[in-house]
Amino acid sequence: MNILSLEFFEFFSCFFVLYWILQPSLFLQNLLLLAGSLFFISWGSAYNFYVLLGWTGCVYGITLFWRKTGRTTATNIILCVLIFTFFFLFRFYAALQESLKSFLDGIGLPIALPMVVGVAPLGLSFYVFHSVSYVISLQRTEVVKNRGAFPAHTINGNKESFFSFLLYTSFFPSIVSGPINRAVDLFPQLMPFQMRRILLPKQAVGLILLGLLKLFLVSDYLDKHLVSPVFSAPSNATPVASLTAVIAYAWQIYMNFSGYTDLVRGIGLLLGFHLPENFNAPYLAANISEFWRRWHITLSRFITDYIYIPLGGNRRGFVRQNINVLIAMGLSGLWHGVGMNFFIWGMLHGAGLVVLNGFNRLKMVIADDVKQRIPSRLAHEGARFVTFVFLCLTWVFFRSANFDDAITLLSSLTHCFSSELFDPHMLILWVLIAVTAFYGFLDHLKKRVWGYCEWLPWWAYPFGIAALLTLIFMFAPAGTPGFIYANF
Repeated sequence: MNILSLEFFEFFSCFFVLYWILQPSLFLQNLLLLAGSLFFISWGSAYNFYVLLGWTGCVYGITLFWRKTGRTTATNIILCVLIFTFFFLFRFYAALQESLKSFLDGIGLPIALPMVVGVAPLGLSFYVFHSVSYVISLQRTEVVKNRGAFPAHTINGNKESFFSFLLYTSFFPSIVSGPINRAVDLFPQLMPFQMRRILLPKQAVGLILLGLLKLFLVSDYLDKHLVSPVFSAPSNATPVASLTAVIAYAWQIYMNFSGYTDLVRGIGLLLGFHLPENFNAPYLAANISEFWRRWHITLSRFITDYIYIPLGGNRRGFVRQNINVLIAMGLSGLWHGVGMNFFIWGMLHGAGLVVLNGFNRLKMVIADDVKQRIPSRLAHEGARFVTFVFLCLTWVFFRSANFDDAITLLSSLTHCFSSELFDPHMLILWVLIAVTAFYGFLDHLKKRVWGYCEWLPWWAYPFGIAALLTLIFMFAPAGTPGFIYANF
């Protein structure tokens, strides 16, 4: 069920009314929340429900094993094997089966492999992430000062029951494209001591409207008019059109993903849940490390806490630190997709972080008087420009259908002569460049407007909502926008 569809609006309207009628009973609210979540994920295909239920049952069995034996290492190994199995079967096998059959034939093992045609189950990646957080948090419960332990005194109920775990993994506002909910953050909200209430209603409405604007007016327009025509046939695009498409895609994926996050955070507030912020003006980053502290924040923290730090982090020397970075970012790339392009995208980000680590180490030996020769403001803007260019180039691999298309598009960019950039038909390119250059000012302006809107009286909101929805219906492209990260 698309969260932007009429079906979801009808579903959520009925759900919302009944949910708050049941407010006096936390158990009945949670029962309805579970039923609504399972209905949401089963819409259109019971296949999604069966995979979610199978996964939840397997992970719950792993937690029972841990509680009975206390063998943390064995538990984590079994969990890793289960993750690999599910990802291979439901994400990678369909794409790799032909290559795997050719390999087996080549080594003299003509095995008839079962042919699988289909798509990954809805939300697989995100409830896998949620489950990892749950298992690790259970293991850390007994360690009072260990990061990530359950705050047991804030949870009103049995966090170890199958019902509570299934409610956690199937929580519908964030199952499609995140944000990634940590068990230690969501469980106290799933099992609170006090009755739930609608949180920050003005902010909730504002987040939903902002998400709709980003998705319908900005992301969908950029995709249909600038991005898809070029990336679907890069060999037919002019150099300036290619450059426009590359910059446009950087903004499209940001507006698409952050718009979805705004939408579900608003829905969460209406249901009494604080969901984590996932974006913080990422294109203001002055280096790749800062970008990952601003972009898909919940994924960045997950990779840091559950992959990078367990590998050793920066505790085992400079060389090992950078190897760990490359492994973590390579796995991040593979999580996004099966193709070589996603792996290249992840490794490019890993290489960028390695170069940054080396540069930071070099800065420690540069004399202070040399550093002071470049004005700090100029240095920061220059670093931000270099970072944005690097990000745009890596997005080419992320968006392109295959490696050859990515190389074709990058080759086209090398022919962007300065005379072409002043083509009067390329006004949209200069608009994108201006938006990028003045992004800091625009972000500050958005925060100011946001603050003013929260001071508006309630009677003014219907007029504002009507005006924004009219704007969307008048100028948005036809059709319902998709969610890029729903594919991952």
